[in-house]
Parts: sequence; C-alpha cells; structure tokens
Amino acid sequence: MRNSIVALAALTLAACSQSTANLHLQTGPETHAIGGGGRTATFEYLGAGGWLIRRGSDAVLTAPFFTNPSFLRLPFRTSSNHAVVQQHLDRLGNLDDVRVVVTGHAHYDHIMDLPEVLPRVPASAPIVGGVTVCNTLASALAGHACESMLTRAGTRNAAATPFNVNARVRVLPYFSEHASHVAHIRALNGHYASPLAHVPAKPNAWREGETLAYLIDFLDANGAPELRVWYVDASPNTPYGLPDDATLHDKRVDVAIFCVGNWNQQADYPKAYLAALAPSYALLGHWENFFRSADRPPLALRAADVGAFEALVAQANVPYTLPDRHKVITIQY
Repeated sequence: MRNSIVALAALTLAACSQSTANLHLQTGPETHAIGGGGRTATFEYLGAGGWLIRRGSDAVLTAPFFTNPSFLRLPFRTSSNHAVVQQHLDRLGNLDDVRVVVTGHAHYDHIMDLPEVLPRVPASAPIVGGVTVCNTLASALAGHACESMLTRAGTRNAAATPFNVNARVRVLPYFSEHASHVAHIRALNGHYASPLAHVPAKPNAWREGETLAYLIDFLDANGAPELRVWYVDASPNTPYGLPDDATLHDKRVDVAIFCVGNWNQQADYPKAYLAALAPSYALLGHWENFFRSADRPPLALRAADVGAFEALVAQANVPYTLPDRHKVITIQY
C-alpha cells in the first residue's frame, strides 16, 4: 500500500509540466566538433531514455518510448499505442543497421514500447539489460536474444567484462541505480526472477529491476575504442554507474548521455559525474514530460528543474545539447 501511495504521489508530481521558454531547447540539426579525425557519428533523440546512435554501418538503439500514456490512464490498463509507435519509427527510416538494443532498467517508460519496436529491428540484434528486462519481455522478444549483463557488470573499482556485439561495437555494463521519486523512496521497484507469460498490462507491473549504466564503444580496425559513449537512463549517485579508473584512463568519454529526470533527488549527480567522466560533449535526455503526447510540443518535467541541470553542465564547461524529440546531433571526432 505504501509503495502504491508513493507511486501515485511521484506520478502526480511528474505529471506537472513547465514551459521550455527558459531552457536552451534545441530543435534543428546541429554539428559539433570534438576532434579532428574526420569521422562522424549521429545521435537522434527519441524521447525518455531513447536514442538512435549511428556510426558508419553500425547503429545502437537505446530503448525508445513513444506511447506516453496520459496521467489519467495510468491507474487502468495501459499498453503501447501501435499507431503512434509505428509513426515515430517511420521517421527513423530503415533500422537494418541496428546491431544492439540497450536498456538500463525495466520501468514502463523505458521498455513498454519495445514489443512494438523489435519487429522493425533485425533479429540478429540482441537486447542487453538486467534479468528483469529479459523476464518482463520474455513473451514479446520477436526472435531477439535478450542478454543479461549482470555477470559482466563492473563497478567504480572493478572493470566490466565487455559484450562484443560485432568487431566494431561493444558495450561495457556497470551497476547503477535509480533515483528516488519522492521522499527518498523509489516507486515501482522490485524485480522478476523468472520469465513472465505476458507483458504487464499496468504501469506498476513494469518493475524497475536491476539498473545499469553503459559505456558504448565504437571500435577501430584494431579493436580499440575510437568513439566512447557513456549512457544512463536513470539518475544515479556516486559511485553507481561510473566506470573504473583503468577503463577511463584507457579511453576518455567522448559523449556522455545524461538522464535529467529525478536528478535533484541525488546528492552529487550530475556534478560528480561531469568531473569523473570529463566528457567532450554532453547530451541531456529524459527531461520532458512523458505524460504528454509525443506528437505535441514538449514541456519540461517541473519537478526535475531542467534549467538547474543545464546550469551545472555549463558550470563544468562541458558543451551540451538539450534536444527536442527526433533532433539529430552530429558529432565530428
């Protein structure tokens, strides 16, 4: 009962919107140079924790969310909106270059749309995430393998075991955490230890599960990381989600993808992460109100204080983009 009350309170706060007028919201295509190697990669924001990252012939998809059920629908049966999801997937074009689908945790606003998305992605592309992600989606994998990263996950003091997607892409998972929703309590938590017969029908049945952060490495011809991306889809607190020093010493982070939602429930995020990662560029995601239709102009999460998050990134002298949905950022490196 307590968790249900907390969940309702948290979702009520999240449903409150704020204008983007005072934010540095970017809507048009952008190109930013972080190096002079003559190479490029693109990052398209899909909403919530979703990104489509393309480098050469390889793409990495982080679980997109388009359905955005309204706050009033949440207590009742909620499922993916087929028409909305397909409309947004059509905007992405051909997804045959997707090599892996990356998930950080199993809340509905991160993986609920995956059963609609996966048939558009080559079956050869595995899903990577925690055990709960795989068990929640067990009945709807559309021929995709779901690989648990828990035995590979590293910590601030221990290196991760890389998961090699192919000769050009690998992911390194790290144990992370999800910020509290309200009053230092996480709502919609818990896990699934065995596969579900059906995907959940209500948001509170999409349990958080195990939360992971990732380094996504695009490799050169010799197998060394050429472009390194750090990704989280939930706001952690140190030391969670941070790679070990040896890995960071081997190759610095080029692009860090931050989650803005619930960041102010943590003590040292993002400040400590900006210092530890020292990224060349930052992208800010999961900042918009995900109870608002994905086809309407976005509004910010009022409780997240997106402007204050932007200010911390600016104070760290890290160039960044706060993107609108489907905005494409080209990084030259």
